[in-house]
Amino acid sequence: MSLNRSIAPPSQELSWVQIPEVKTTILANHIPLHLIQAGEQEVCRLEVIYKAGTTTEAKNNISYLTAKMLPCGTKRHDEASISEYFERYGASFEPHHSPDRVILTLYCLTKFLPKVLPLLIEILQESIFPEKELAQLKNISLQNLKVNLEKNNYVAGREFRRLLFQSYPPYASSLEEKALEEASQNDLFQHYQKHIQHQPFELILTGKVDTQSYEYVARTFEQLGIQSPITMQFVPSCFQPVHDRYCIETAHNLQASIRMGKLCLPKNHPDFFAFNVLNEALGGYFGSRLMKNIREEKGYTYGIYSQIVHLEKASYQVISTDVKQEYAQATIEEIQREIYRLQTELIEKQELTRLKNYLLGSFASMLSNCFDLAEIFKGIHFFGLSYHFYQQYWQTIHQISPEILQETAKKYLQPEKMLTVVVGTKLEQ
Repeated sequence: MSLNRSIAPPSQELSWVQIPEVKTTILANHIPLHLIQAGEQEVCRLEVIYKAGTTTEAKNNISYLTAKMLPCGTKRHDEASISEYFERYGASFEPHHSPDRVILTLYCLTKFLPKVLPLLIEILQESIFPEKELAQLKNISLQNLKVNLEKNNYVAGREFRRLLFQSYPPYASSLEEKALEEASQNDLFQHYQKHIQHQPFELILTGKVDTQSYEYVARTFEQLGIQSPITMQFVPSCFQPVHDRYCIETAHNLQASIRMGKLCLPKNHPDFFAFNVLNEALGGYFGSRLMKNIREEKGYTYGIYSQIVHLEKASYQVISTDVKQEYAQATIEEIQREIYRLQTELIEKQELTRLKNYLLGSFASMLSNCFDLAEIFKGIHFFGLSYHFYQQYWQTIHQISPEILQETAKKYLQPEKMLTVVVGTKLEQ
């Protein structure tokens, strides 16, 4: 029988998909080891997570430089030999820096864990931050900063965070020329000693990990001397809201970058799930209101998105886009108009169904990748939540109605209380 491709295949509502949960073991030295056993390939990812981000630094940019310099030399190996050794076993080491944490990530074939783990331990415990490599990193960072400061979208994001978090400088911090130039080897070493070397951390081991490999990782890290057990502290938001309009003119630029947003609901707020769905409807995916209006109908931009960013002590919503300078004012007015529509008009059934299908499908697709499962875990663990959080989110998507979304928009989408930053042109007052 021939297939009639003019008829769509039957569809059905996606029911709850079970999330493989983490197995947590507290080692003898009080280090939590979280195992996510998943995947078909003989590969794994080991993340070593320290509370050593921007919020802990004594001087600006020291946390960033310390994280980047960790693989640049130890008491026994220089940067070249470290890189060559990891490459020999097909492994890679990547330091990631954020406002709240430093995450040191090792990728390798599971069978090579015994080969590469000793070098990782050496990096964690015996880094020396050689002067030559530090000078090179500072020079590269300064050159990249100089290039980025010529980009409107970089400056807009930087200024938006600076203004939004002016009452809490660690979240407003960005790379600064003076701070980079003045950073010394001693500054990095002090930060390293205080927040990384022999300090508490957490481990997340993800992938196809056999019992022997898991036990080897546990034994190896259990032998490390740790000064004090790790404690999870959750501090409520205490930030001053900012709602104003800032414009920065730039020369020789045809485009303007726009950032609009404000502090918003944290993940543990009872209205967060509805707000998250509402944000997706506004600008969270390609079929959103902002994309349809400002990209498809008006042709002002190639892309416009609204996202929610979660930090440990605060969450914020930001709408981002780049447009021609002459369309900046009109774009902001259209953003405000779309928010007003969500507050005054009910979302039609067809649009809501499309949105629900997108959200359910996107979440389900994350479960096919073992490393995404680790991201799902971090999305709750760092905020003191359990896997029940995702069950509630799933139920909210299924049950949410146009009326609930409208009430949520009235309550939490308030353009007059949003901070607006425009880089590239001036706006009408």
